[in-house]
Amino acid sequence: MAVDQKSRYCKQCQQSTLHERHRVSEMWGCLLTIFTLGLWIPIWLIMSLCGSLSSYRCQICGKVY
Repeated sequence: MAVDQKSRYCKQCQQSTLHERHRVSEMWGCLLTIFTLGLWIPIWLIMSLCGSLSSYRCQICGKVY
């Protein structure tokens, strides 16, 4: 999985902290689609659109934004 990181303001920590989110790498998605003959596409789309995977998490307190 790929990781995106951003510096954002955390309301709970009351300071600017590092936030990260995990997402499915495009390279792995393409490879899995090829090796599974297209069966991976619906799973990949669901994972890409899922809100819990696209939310940023504070690295200090763990709160999800």
